[in-house]
Amino acid sequence: MTRQQAYLEALQITPWVRRSLPPETPQPEDSPAAASPPESPATTSDLQASVPLAEARLAFGPGAGGCLLLGPSQAAAAQQVASDLSRTLGQPPVWCWPAEDETAKAAHAACDERLATDLLILGPALASLMFGADLPERSGSARVLLLPSLDELAASAEARRACWQALRSSGILRRQGASQA
Repeated sequence: MTRQQAYLEALQITPWVRRSLPPETPQPEDSPAAASPPESPATTSDLQASVPLAEARLAFGPGAGGCLLLGPSQAAAAQQVASDLSRTLGQPPVWCWPAEDETAKAAHAACDERLATDLLILGPALASLMFGADLPERSGSARVLLLPSLDELAASAEARRACWQALRSSGILRRQGASQA
């Protein structure tokens, strides 16, 4: 699969195909993949029960930047606070979330494969899901940084200040070209 095809698939866009060419993977209309509803935002309790720690893996949204932003679900990236956080980073991050499908990758392998320099984890529930009780300093090639959850960021000015401070003190904002107001 080409990079462009993967990008379109991640955005759930079906490209137009010339009629003389058969589609790559036709799916019957009654198949489970065709009938699955869009993802809904996950709660902390959903995260704890969804993926066992030994098999915690990540699925990825579009992008190729060096910063991976680990949220609770694919739909979480559409929240206003998530958009604000993305803009704060200077360069668009690559959103990722816990997943169980065959295309998902272990965090350290994904960081190495994507040449990620930073893995920003949104909330302690995700951190414990991915790494257990002990959050490592690095996962593959990426430095790991724990930030407040999206819910905390949306509800609390103190959480937003703590997030900003963690990003500044780690050097992520300076390195990625964000303003230093």
